Amino acid sequence: MVKSKEYAKYIFVILLVFVIFMAYLVVKPFITALLTSAVLAYIFYPLYESLNRKINRKNASAFIVSILIILLLAIPIAFLVTAITKESQVTYIRAKQIFTTGDIFSIGCPAEEDGVICRFSNWVGNFIGQPNVRYHLEKSMQGITDTISRKASEFIFSIPTIVLNIFVTFFTTFYLFRDGKKIMERIKQLIPLKLHHQKQIFHQLDEITYAILYGSLLVAAVQGIVGAVGFYFFGVSSPLMWGILMGITALLPFIGTAIVWVPVSAVIIIQGITTHTNSTTLKGIGLLLYGALVVSTIDNFLRPYIVGKKGGIHPVLVLVGVLGGIAFFGFIGLIIGPLILAIMITFLDIYNKEKQIGNGLRLE
Repeated sequence: MVKSKEYAKYIFVILLVFVIFMAYLVVKPFITALLTSAVLAYIFYPLYESLNRKINRKNASAFIVSILIILLLAIPIAFLVTAITKESQVTYIRAKQIFTTGDIFSIGCPAEEDGVICRFSNWVGNFIGQPNVRYHLEKSMQGITDTISRKASEFIFSIPTIVLNIFVTFFTTFYLFRDGKKIMERIKQLIPLKLHHQKQIFHQLDEITYAILYGSLLVAAVQGIVGAVGFYFFGVSSPLMWGILMGITALLPFIGTAIVWVPVSAVIIIQGITTHTNSTTLKGIGLLLYGALVVSTIDNFLRPYIVGKKGGIHPVLVLVGVLGGIAFFGFIGLIIGPLILAIMITFLDIYNKEKQIGNGLRLE
């Protein structure tokens, strides 16, 4: 009879592992969407609770806050796309003029101008005008064009998947608002740890999540300000507007503020080339270097320091967590990556404390 119970226990464990694995395969395509919904629900849950206390309707409160999240994300993105589209049209028109006239490598100064800048510009024009250099440049430009076309095609074909993931994200966020407390209670019941260890884990999660959000917003604000100053210094019109856009795009991983300062710099450089205005060309190059060396590098130094200080974990773990999280989970990895490493450190601390008092790791 005892052996029969033992066999039943082992069979149950095997079936449980099998079912968990199959469940993982089912949700695998939507892991990023589910994690994103969990983060959004965590961030906006206080707003949901406040609204629900006033109207006392869970479904209505969850629906209103979910729609608000969509608007908060969609409006800045639409504004950014519109602004970049306008700049892209200008870039396209000027680039078309250059290719049509065949004057793509003409960077020289007018004959009446002289000086160090003009001499350097003429030297560059003569260098890239050589047949072998021109061939390699044209080949490189063709490769860039092919890559852009391929990426654009891939994006178009991935639109249905993107729409599906967005739907799953906000559908799950709605139910996390409505049933979030019940879900958390069930999760706590499933964690085989002492109550004070559970509190330690969830406290660490709160601390690191707050630190990541605080650090991300602060770094984004700093990058926006620094970017606006650079745009003003290099004579770009509406520097405040571009600074706000850079502050918003700074929250995007990998691309970040480059989605703003790269096309703007390209437009200025093309304007300088097509009008043979060396000062304009140099401004564009200067803005490009400023964006790459100053604006975009601020994130790599400030974020690990701020998040590490606020969240109580080492800056190296923050940096590795952010980069690894983004590589594995995409955009939401910005938060999930450091969270996973923070939880790992917490579990190691719990194990170490239990080991020191001579209990080993007692789960209950």
